[in-house]
Amino acid sequence: MVAEPQLHVLVIDDDEDVRQLLVEILLPDEHQIFAVGSAEEGLQLLPYHTFHVAFLDQNLPGMEGLVLGEFLQKNNPDMKVALVTGNDDPRLPRLGEKLGIKFIAKPFEVRSILDVIDEYRHATLESTDLMPLRADRHPTLGDHRASFGTAFGDLNVPDRLQEKMIRAVRSILTELRTQRRYDERERVQAYAGLVAMTVLGIDPPKLPSGLTLFEEYDAIMVRHGLARAFSDDPDE
Repeated sequence: MVAEPQLHVLVIDDDEDVRQLLVEILLPDEHQIFAVGSAEEGLQLLPYHTFHVAFLDQNLPGMEGLVLGEFLQKNNPDMKVALVTGNDDPRLPRLGEKLGIKFIAKPFEVRSILDVIDEYRHATLESTDLMPLRADRHPTLGDHRASFGTAFGDLNVPDRLQEKMIRAVRSILTELRTQRRYDERERVQAYAGLVAMTVLGIDPPKLPSGLTLFEEYDAIMVRHGLARAFSDDPDE
């Protein structure tokens, strides 16, 4: 049985107790959760992470939750946004529905939060456009490594630098393989290091498992549900 893929969840609420409660509700499913207290802090995360689901308060410092939710969805139409608020303005549920933003009134039931996650997953599974992204969310090095080539010729990288790069990438891959929660930043670091080694013509030794660092990276992505399992048949 294939485990449900881990989601990246953004929580923005200036009430620390509410943020902590949402984290406690979502954490048992091992989602990667980013909880911040303002719209500004949330926006600062966008260049570094792709969020699948966002839970927003309405009365945020500097920006209304509905305005922020509309912005998030314009930049990522596949994102599921929920407005979790104690604001009793009767217009909010109607405006949220118009924007495709789910309205959840405070105090809320735990099930109403989990339903948002389930709705995102259900929509993802039903959409034929989204299904390939779930399988190939990150580049597969096994498929693309040959195309990198040594575009810059023989750069004669010193042995000391080669060893340092190999140690760094191996360490990051070990973290990705052994930790329970997926870390996108470490994934980017590992991918960048492996691409750099390919371009520089560095050929790292195999791991004790018999895999190359490139094969280990792809195997980790498969385990996290972010790439397809290896196959000789491209149509599988």
